[in-house]
Amino acid sequence: MHGIWACVSALWCTRRVNRRMLFVPCARSVCKNSFKSRAFLCDRSHRKEMQHSSSSASSRGVAHSFREFLKRARGENREGKKTVAVIGNQAADLDSVVSAAVMGYILDLEMAQSHDSTQVQVVPVMNTPRRDVRLRTELSFLFSELGFKADGDDFITSIDEINLLALSQREHGLSLALVDHNALCDHQAEFSPYVERIIDHHIDEHHDFPALSPRARDIALVGSCCTLIFEYWHSSRIPNLRDALFDSSALHEMKYLLLATILLDTANLVREGTGARVTPRDVEAANALALQLD
Repeated sequence: MHGIWACVSALWCTRRVNRRMLFVPCARSVCKNSFKSRAFLCDRSHRKEMQHSSSSASSRGVAHSFREFLKRARGENREGKKTVAVIGNQAADLDSVVSAAVMGYILDLEMAQSHDSTQVQVVPVMNTPRRDVRLRTELSFLFSELGFKADGDDFITSIDEINLLALSQREHGLSLALVDHNALCDHQAEFSPYVERIIDHHIDEHHDFPALSPRARDIALVGSCCTLIFEYWHSSRIPNLRDALFDSSALHEMKYLLLATILLDTANLVREGTGARVTPRDVEAANALALQLD
C-alpha cells in the first residue's frame, strides 16, 4: 500500500449534527499529494449490529464486551478483591475519560490472561460527579453515538460512585493508575502511596509515588493521552491481547473512541494556526486506527 492514512478534516462533535451519526471525515494518501476523502459513519443500525455481535460473542465464551466491562465495574461487589482504579484527571474531558475507560478494559483483560481476575478487579473512573457529565457535551455526545447513555448503568464509574478511602483501608487494598495526569489534586493527595502506574501526556511534575516503578511511568509530550493508550495496547507483552481477546463490538468501540479523541485533541492533526500539539506518534496512532476502522 502506497502512502499512509491521514485524518485531516474536521471532527464534527456538536449538538447541531444529526444525532444518528458521528461525522469523522478522513483522507487517505494514495499517491504523491493526492487524497481521497471518506466519511466513517456510525449510525443506529450499525450500533444494533455491534450490540448483537457483543451478545453473540458472550454466548460463545469470547471475552466480555466493552459495554459489559463498564457495567460490571460499576456494579461489582468489591469485597475480597484488590481494586485497581484507573482514574483520569479532574477536568474529566474526553481524553481523560476515554483513556480511563479503554485502559481499564485492557488491564482487565491482562488480569484475565495472568489469572489474577479472581483476586483483582479493575474499575475505570471518571474524576467528576455523575451529575456533571451533562456539562461535558463532547463526552456525552461521543459515547451516545456508540449507544452509551451518561445516566445508564453501562457508563463509566464516576468519582462519587466509588469510595477510594474505604477501599484503601480494606485488607486487599487499592491500586491507582493515573491517566491524563501525573499528579493527584490536593484533596486526593492522601492516595499517593497507592499510585502504581501513570500514563500521561502533560509536563512531568515529578511527584514522589513510593509504589510507582520507573517501568510503570509513561509520560510523553504527545498531543493526546489516547495516543499513549493506543501504544500500550499494541505493545502489550501478552500476544493475544491485541485482537484475539476482544469481541468485534469492543474492538470497534475502543478504536472509534481513541481515534475521535486523538483527532479532537490535535485539531485533526493540524499544527499550523491551531496551536495544537501534534507529534509523529499522534499521527502514527491516528493512521493505524483509521486503517483498522476502514
